[in-house]
Amino acid sequence: MVNSCILCTADPHFHEKQLAMKSTDQASQELHTRIGAIHPMQLQAWRRMKPYERLNIAFQAYQFALETVRLRERKRADGLSQAELDWRVTRRMQADQRLGGDV
Repeated sequence: MVNSCILCTADPHFHEKQLAMKSTDQASQELHTRIGAIHPMQLQAWRRMKPYERLNIAFQAYQFALETVRLRERKRADGLSQAELDWRVTRRMQADQRLGGDV
């Protein structure tokens, strides 16, 4: 079968990449809709920060979310083993219920 798309001739994965970018754009748009507009002063503050400062804030936010999920899961299912609790937290944080299915 002859490929009629000149872009596919140059890159056989072109259309797959386009679909991935579309889903990334869609996810980005959904996040923007949930969060709302970013205030210009927030942008200025982020731009003034050094990369390690932004990374530190992101790390702190992740740790906060991790602890929040851990507390909620522990409260929802009291009596879980530590391994099962850890997998529940991992599944929630990664948004993938298939993880840790053998625990």
